[in-house]
Amino acid sequence: MRTSVRAGPGAGARLHASRRADGRRDGDLNWDSFEASVNKRTKLVAVGAASNALGTIVDAARAVRLAQAVGALAFVDAVHYAPHHLVDVRVLDCDFLVCSAYKFTGLTSE
Repeated sequence: MRTSVRAGPGAGARLHASRRADGRRDGDLNWDSFEASVNKRTKLVAVGAASNALGTIVDAARAVRLAQAVGALAFVDAVHYAPHHLVDVRVLDCDFLVCSAYKFTGLTSE
């Protein structure tokens, strides 16, 4: 996300980040805030499908539907989700889904 924050303004883009729900310790998104930040000017909606630190599973399909409703692309970061759950991108219907081999006992920097 830091790369997006730095690169966005140079490309004429603005980044809107949603916070977790107030008073909740499970890390779930504040969906009211998330939905309010997506509108017809939105080009890309990006969401993490799960939190490695808290174990929270985010309703990525809801975020994808929100993106589709305004004509935006949907990007799902499944790096912490995919090693533990089956992922069917046809069902999720996102435009981009990413994960990394290091979560599957792949290469690391060590």
